[in-house]
Parts: sequence; structure tokens; C-alpha cells
Amino acid sequence: MVDKLLLDGLCATPWATNEKRDIFCIRIHDGAPRRKTQGTILEDATAESLGPDSGVSSAPSISPQPTPSVEFTPLTASERLRLYLKRTYGPLSIVQSAAGAGISQWRGAPKEWKQGAEAYGDRFGNSYAKHVIRGTLEYGASAMLHEDNRYVPSLDTGFLKRTRHATASTFVARNDAGHEHFAYSRFGSALGAAFISRIWQPPSRNGAGDGLYSFGITMANGMGWDILREFWPDVRRGFKKTIFPLFTSRATD
Repeated sequence: MVDKLLLDGLCATPWATNEKRDIFCIRIHDGAPRRKTQGTILEDATAESLGPDSGVSSAPSISPQPTPSVEFTPLTASERLRLYLKRTYGPLSIVQSAAGAGISQWRGAPKEWKQGAEAYGDRFGNSYAKHVIRGTLEYGASAMLHEDNRYVPSLDTGFLKRTRHATASTFVARNDAGHEHFAYSRFGSALGAAFISRIWQPPSRNGAGDGLYSFGITMANGMGWDILREFWPDVRRGFKKTIFPLFTSRATD
């Protein structure tokens, strides 16, 4: 009881009107679990008890300062639908499918489709059809499971930490409460699209192993896009600070 009164007075004093007070009082005084969202890492910070049966001395232990937290707002039904339409039928999806078809054309895969404009059309249709199937499966499964597959940038610094965060994000989703779990809808939709697309593939590409290979390529592609989403704001800011002023200065000379 005395300890509690002392802590009440300590947390109410003017010195404690900053972030250090919040950390101290949450960990020592509050006693309630707090969830923090840090990129793709959600933590439940359980307060330490100072009671006689806890085995912890009355002096507060020194613990690292937590990283900044971000607010999490679950998707509404209309937001989920708009996100599905944008990702599945928007301009970027056309560019991605065109690029994928170009790579397949360059590799000559599958070999039955040969080369030429008609062959490129077949490869583009194949790439875009898989994209639409995957997006539709993910939309339906994520709505049913209440999963949010949006990318959340890392709050860490350092290239390796941010790259690790972006890579892990490919396998992480959040529920309506902001809790993390395995991204069932993303994983399942990629696997489903990979095997459904075997229906129209030529004989050299319609086996189970080919389906697994296509699934792996899809997941690797997702990791690459998440890494780009993580670092693109930095690239854009660097461009504005260095490259763009060079063009503007030359234009004014």
C-alpha cells in the first residue's frame, strides 16, 4: 500500500510529465498489459509486480526504452474493397504483369509458346490471370478471416533491421484488434493461384512441381515489393534533395 502511494505521488510530480514518466509508470505502476505496434512486431509489455511474492526487489529494474508505437486502425469493408480493386486491376498490376511476361519471353518459358507478339500476349495473359486469381482469393479469404495484409513500415533504423522487417512482413497479417499472426490469406491465395493456373499451362509447365515453383516465385516477388515499399520513401527524399535540385539549377542558369 505504501509503495503504491509513493508511486502515485512520483508519477504525479512535474518531473514526470514526459516520455520517461510514461515508461516508468506503465512498467511499474499501471500493472496492465500494453500492446505496442512496431512495424511487423506486436508486443505485450507486462508490468512487473513489486509485491512481496513476486521475487522482485522494490527498486525498479532498468529496462530498455521501448521503440515508438504506431496507431493501428482496422480495415472497413469499403476500404478492403477499394484496396482489392486498386491492387488487382490498377495500373501497377498491368505493369507488373507486363514485366513478368517480358522476363518469361526473354527466358523462352514455357517453350511451347515460342517467340513473337502473339507469344508475348499469351505470357501476359497468363501472368495477369494468375494475378487476378490470387488477388480475388486473397480478398475473399482476408475478409472472411478478418486479416489485414497492408504493409506497415519499420520504425527501426539500419539497413539490415529494416530489410529483415520487410521480408518478415510477407508472412505476417493483423486481425481487427491489431494482433499479428501468420498471413493465411496471402499464403493460401498465392498457393491457390499457382495451382489453378496449371489448368491452361502447356505440358512442360503443368506439373505439381511447376505449381510449387510458381508459388515460390510469387512469394519472392512479394518480398521484393515489400522491401521496395520500405526503402522507397528514402529514395524519393534523396532524389528530391540531390538530383532534383541539379535539374532545377541548370534550368535557371
